[in-house]
Amino acid sequence: SMGLLTERPVPDWHPAPAKLRDACRSAAAVAREHGHDIAELALQFALDEPRIASTVVGMAAREDVKRNVEWSAEELDLSALKSVRAALDPVRGLSWPSGLPENR
Repeated sequence: SMGLLTERPVPDWHPAPAKLRDACRSAAAVAREHGHDIAELALQFALDEPRIASTVVGMAAREDVKRNVEWSAEELDLSALKSVRAALDPVRGLSWPSGLPENR
């Protein structure tokens, strides 16, 4: 997601279409309404989903590591996840080109 599923502002250089950025902002607001951080739900979903074999999480500070370890030990709030997924439904499958054209 390159930072789309976080509370931080998306950088101007991000290649995602505006529609996808807007939907991710809305999903983050929905997560907050449920008392969660969107990154928390994203991490917990990835760790809980049996079809996902591995999860790579970028962490820039010691506090990030501590927070992610805590979140990974908590149970996924399925009600919050359902609401966030509904907010993201209009952009399901939407992405952006990445890498060299000859490698796509």
